[in-house]
Amino acid sequence: MTSTVRFKTIAHRQFQAEGGNSVLSEPVDPCSKAKSLLRWWYQYQTRLLIEEADSLRNGVLQDVFALRRHLELVSQPEIQDHGNSYESCLQEVEHIYKSLQALSDRISSPYLEESLPLALQHFLQPWRSGLDLQVELMGFWETEPIEHIAVLLALLNQVLQAVASAQETPHRLYVSLKHQAAAKAFTLQVNYSRNLPQPLAKLSKSEDMTSLLQTFQWLSNGTTQMDQQAHALTWVLTW
Repeated sequence: MTSTVRFKTIAHRQFQAEGGNSVLSEPVDPCSKAKSLLRWWYQYQTRLLIEEADSLRNGVLQDVFALRRHLELVSQPEIQDHGNSYESCLQEVEHIYKSLQALSDRISSPYLEESLPLALQHFLQPWRSGLDLQVELMGFWETEPIEHIAVLLALLNQVLQAVASAQETPHRLYVSLKHQAAAKAFTLQVNYSRNLPQPLAKLSKSEDMTSLLQTFQWLSNGTTQMDQQAHALTWVLTW
């Protein structure tokens, strides 16, 4: 029995148990309703995060940028009159600016509504210095629903955080985004010279990862596959 038929059977039995009359209306598909509610809720939450990030970029980040420019133009004696070092003031402002910029990017990718390849590139940029990243992203990509991009970035973040928490650096981390026949495919693979470290082994079976993959399936009507080997983990998402 498929899951849809099973949900319908359960709903019908519950309706009868509550004294319902089968003639009243058409049976409601709980699975379809759950998907609609999940899509709406996720889009709603994502939109709130986008608004917060835009407010941060257009508000406090702009103010800090203006303050930094002001300090650059003020003469050093004027700063020292207040007991502060000119260079240390600039360094502190620069630190605040970068911290806020990173925060806004974590809340919402600046490319969430523009381009999936650009969103992936932007997200991976801070990791390039410490990892052997091999990235294959198609230059042209049609506009994706924001919930697709958000889930893919969340999946990528889960894997990279697990990689960062492991003591051993992966031999290779491969990310690709391609069209395969009539479908789109996102591939993420982590390879180690020896056995998978514990954080990666636990991640593959975690509730968070399972939920993310199921959420992607529901939102995109796509499929997800995970292959775990002794030295590698591979995820392939198609839609």
